[in-house]
Amino acid sequence: MLKTNPNILFIYLSDAFDDDEQLALEDIFELNANAINWKMVCLEKTPIHQRLEQFGSEHVIALKKMPSENFDRGMRDLLAEEIHQGANVVYVFGSNFLGSILPWLLRHRKVSVVVSEGPHVKKTIWHLIQSFFYSRVDAFIVPSIALKKRIQIMRPNLAHKIRVVHAG
Repeated sequence: MLKTNPNILFIYLSDAFDDDEQLALEDIFELNANAINWKMVCLEKTPIHQRLEQFGSEHVIALKKMPSENFDRGMRDLLAEEIHQGANVVYVFGSNFLGSILPWLLRHRKVSVVVSEGPHVKKTIWHLIQSFFYSRVDAFIVPSIALKKRIQIMRPNLAHKIRVVHAG
C-alpha cells in the first residue's frame, strides 16, 4: 500500500495499436488530467510514442530498440534511475518482458509492481524463467473473467493477486 502520492512508471513495449494500447493511452491521459506523476517507457516511433510525444521527454522515455525478454541490463539501469528519481509504482502492460523487469525490482520492495495482461497471453519457455520472479508482482490485472481463469491455471502462484477490470 502506498503511503505517498503515486509516481507511476508505465512500461509498454509494443509496436501495435489495438484495444490494449488505446486503453493504456486513456489511462495516461486520465492520470495527466488529474495531475498524477507518470512516465511512460515505450518504443521509439511506435503509435504509443507518437501519441505521447506532446508530453516531451519529461514524461516519455522512448527506447531505440526492444529490450531482451530476460535480464536486459539496459532495463536494469533504466529502472534503477527511475526509482532513484522517485518512481514508486511500476505498471507493466503485458508479460512478454517481465523477465527483464521483475529481477531488477526484487531489491526494491517499496515499489509496487502491477502487471496488466491482455487476451494474447500464452505459455512459452520464458514463462518458466519469469515465474521465478512472479512473487514480486503486487497485482495482476486482466480484462475478463475467462482470462483470469486461464492465467490462474498458467500461474497458480498469482491466483490471489489477479483482478478483473473490465474495459470501459
